[in-house]
Amino acid sequence: MYDLIDVRMTRTGPHGPVDVLRDIDLHVPTGQVVAVHGSDVAARAALVRVLTGLERPSSGSVRFNDESLAVMTTKRLAQVRARELGLVPHPPRLLDRLTAEENVELGLARQGVDPADRRQRTDAALAAVGLGTARHSYPTQLSEEDRQRVAVARAIAAGAVVLVVEEPTPAVMLILVRLSRTMRITVVVTTQDETVAARATSVHRLDRGRIEQQEASRRVAS
Repeated sequence: MYDLIDVRMTRTGPHGPVDVLRDIDLHVPTGQVVAVHGSDVAARAALVRVLTGLERPSSGSVRFNDESLAVMTTKRLAQVRARELGLVPHPPRLLDRLTAEENVELGLARQGVDPADRRQRTDAALAAVGLGTARHSYPTQLSEEDRQRVAVARAIAAGAVVLVVEEPTPAVMLILVRLSRTMRITVVVTTQDETVAARATSVHRLDRGRIEQQEASRRVAS
């Protein structure tokens, strides 16, 4: 599903070039939940930008479904990000003037999905994340955790087969694990919370810009 091979991301610091990511090799199998755990905020953020095609690495390759992000056309990359790859940033980016339901529907409307199908997909996505009763609430009326749920619902309603999630709460992580199992959605989470990481199929430790080790799953059934 995802392969990062010898990825390096270099930024310009006050004293010259700085490698935010170094020698990153990461394989994300289809339908699994992979956690990247570490305290380095800059490295985690850079990894998310590389994974989602928001930024190209300074060197190395990123492959999504056997396609190199580097050689995708702008149109193809936009299509992937709109329909196949769902980013749930921290904090979630929702439109405050729209209800939870309307935030989920917006992406479908932009895809040209007809209203009846939009409603059906929105209902199913909100139910999948346990937010059916809060569908008419505005983001400012929701907790941060529930805003994360809305962002996840928006991504799966749009048809995402991969979710990249920054700092999920423990409850949202349980939802992601369930989605991977029931819908075969592939999930990559970045987190500094060990209890969240422990729910993943595999855990990769990110330290000083490098993935230092992979740990076997310690996931508890849920």
